[in-house]
Amino acid sequence: MYDLTLIYQYLYHKQVRAGNYVIQLSNNISYREADALDHLEMIMAQTRLATVEEMSSELYKLLRMMRQ
Repeated sequence: MYDLTLIYQYLYHKQVRAGNYVIQLSNNISYREADALDHLEMIMAQTRLATVEEMSSELYKLLRMMRQ
C-alpha cells in the first residue's frame, strides 16, 4: 500500500509542477510583450502539461485495475 501512495504522490506533484510552470510563464508574459520565443516556450509548457495529465490519467486507470 505504501508503494501506491508514493506513486500517487509522484503523479500529483508532477502535475502540479507542470501546471505551475504554465502559470509562471503566463504571469511573466503579462508584465511585458511576448515575443516568438515566449510563445514557443508556452506551447512547450502546455504540451508538457497535457502529456503529464494524459500519462497520469492512464496510470491512475492501471493502478485502479491493480487494486481489484
